[in-house]
Amino acid sequence: MPLPRDVAEYLARWMAGRPIRPVGDTALWPGTWGRRAAAMLRLDLADADIPYDSAGRVANFHSLRATYATLLAREGLNLQTAQALLRHGDPKLAARTYTKLGITGLRAAVAGLTMPTTVAGGQETAEKTRRPASLVYTPV
Repeated sequence: MPLPRDVAEYLARWMAGRPIRPVGDTALWPGTWGRRAAAMLRLDLADADIPYDSAGRVANFHSLRATYATLLAREGLNLQTAQALLRHGDPKLAARTYTKLGITGLRAAVAGLTMPTTVAGGQETAEKTRRPASLVYTPV
């Protein structure tokens, strides 16, 4: 799994002080914590004064994955790359279940379209005009 350089360097320093794991044991953080992870997340949310449930939307591992998938899409990553980073077997799962672009993402996509223009002589050319999403016309 690719990691940002600073995260990889931090993990390398942390792992340097850890005992060597047997071949085939790929658990970075061994133990039974994985079975308690959802409860641990709820405790962390409570400590940070972040509600678990707000207006019918919950903050859980799936919402973290949805945030990650949405950020990948907003950065323009193609679906196959997002699928691999999310470790999904099916790109439709990444696209339909986890990616939440909403109107803001759609507005930004339209703002970045290549617009055809007509120049002197009636010749049509394509011109890329990046406009901030806030400048895109939104009907009231």
